[in-house]
Amino acid sequence: MRFLNLLAAISTVLTVIILDATGNPVANLPLRFQTEDGSTDLVCRTNPNGLCRFDVPATQPIVRGTLTVSAYGQRDVIWSGENMTLTLRLDTLAPDTESRPYDQPNRVAEANNRSWLWGLLLVLALLAVIAGQKR
Repeated sequence: MRFLNLLAAISTVLTVIILDATGNPVANLPLRFQTEDGSTDLVCRTNPNGLCRFDVPATQPIVRGTLTVSAYGQRDVIWSGENMTLTLRLDTLAPDTESRPYDQPNRVAEANNRSWLWGLLLVLALLAVIAGQKR
């Protein structure tokens, strides 16, 4: 069991699923993953389910690299070194550039755009409490 824990600590699996614009899997598409420091260069072809697995050496606590999806474009990838699954649609990639993540709906970005409202409400509540204590 200790051996499996050690093995998990020195490598991670990046699973990539490629879909076309309608959400169907894309088979036999060449993918390439390169770590930021250039120490790892892996190549894979998607299976009939659009899936491709990369065994990436986890030499750092944070894994950084670039995933190139054939001639469709590339995406910078960063994760904590645990096994990760990434699903990409080909229509979100552009040739010779990193993909445009803000072209797609993003709930995290929407939540962050409203964070100023929560801050304002918190300040108003604090002012109401302070004004109530002075009476």
